[in-house]
Amino acid sequence: MKIAFISYEYPPDTAYGGIATYLYQAARVLQQRGHLVEVFAGSTYRTTTETENEILVQP
Repeated sequence: MKIAFISYEYPPDTAYGGIATYLYQAARVLQQRGHLVEVFAGSTYRTTTETENEILVQP
């Protein structure tokens, strides 16, 4: 299954608490269960798509 998350907060770019932590953990669990996970999040330094722990992170 392809899953996309859209949030301003995603560690380490914008925050480490609340929504950011939940989103990080949910994305990791879903990826470990075999899903294709992509996160669209705010960033102060990221300018291109990066892969972190097999999760695509878009600025």
